[in-house]
Amino acid sequence: MSGYIVVSESGHFPIHLNAGGGAAFYRGLGRNPWGQVDDRLYAGQLSTELSFLRKKAISNGEGTFSPGVAQAMEDAIFLARACSSSDQDVEIIKVTFLGILNADRELDPAESNFLGLDCYVDGYGSLIELGLVSNARLFEHFNVQVNENGLFETTEALAAYVEAYGQVSSAANLEPIESGAAAGVYSIANAE
Repeated sequence: MSGYIVVSESGHFPIHLNAGGGAAFYRGLGRNPWGQVDDRLYAGQLSTELSFLRKKAISNGEGTFSPGVAQAMEDAIFLARACSSSDQDVEIIKVTFLGILNADRELDPAESNFLGLDCYVDGYGSLIELGLVSNARLFEHFNVQVNENGLFETTEALAAYVEAYGQVSSAANLEPIESGAAAGVYSIANAE
């Protein structure tokens, strides 16, 4: 099952030292998902119809991603337009839950407009955003493995990164992920 989410524009999430030597911009799940929409929802600034659409999306969890997804792209578009005058631009991405991360099993994204793979742990967020985006120096050897979208191309590379995140997190004062927490793998694509 796939769905759509409204996230902050990718230009606010640089990852330096990618394979091309420049900066990549993270285009995954961890870009303040639904943040601008929820700010307006909780401030009472959304119409009744838009409030209903957001609450409907909240009830549509996608794998380990509890903030929810809009099942119809049109719903996400209406919600994104409600935030178009905010200080930060938003965009819509398509997310597909591929399964729980398992280094021994390759998960096929099979998406048109594929941007890459992200890993999300409910209650924590995207491990790419928590590590590579926020603390790039700790994961420099992985910076060359992400694509121009700041995402991984294979579950094998993603699993190696998640393992390294687990090893480095407590020593580097990062958000430690509790043992046994389900790490969901998501295919990220441009909204069609």
